[in-house]
Amino acid sequence: AHLIARYRPRCHIIAITRQEVTARQAHLWRGVLPFYYSAQREVNWTDDMDLRLHWGMACARKRQILKTGDYVIIVTGWRAGSGATNTLRVIQIEPESGYTDAEGTGLAANLRQIVSVPSLGQFKD
Repeated sequence: AHLIARYRPRCHIIAITRQEVTARQAHLWRGVLPFYYSAQREVNWTDDMDLRLHWGMACARKRQILKTGDYVIIVTGWRAGSGATNTLRVIQIEPESGYTDAEGTGLAANLRQIVSVPSLGQFKD
């Protein structure tokens, strides 16, 4: 997030983190809005990342930073840990769905995956 903030984009930069220290430090960077994610870790990393992203977008909606139809650029990596950032995805915010409580902790099973890429075997020419 701080590397993106260096270029001073005109949009918000939302950083979703599990580390309290990282969330506090992110306040020092211009335009970065840190969201501290304290829910239990999922065993599968891509499922865990999807839950964090959906939770972060729900929090941004709740704070009226995002609305239906807005575009979001997601910067993440292909595996857990720092130094693996190599993926940039652009998605459009869909109508409200998936959260069962105000805290955004009860995800419905029908949420669309964001991080994982489908197998090429699923595509037919």
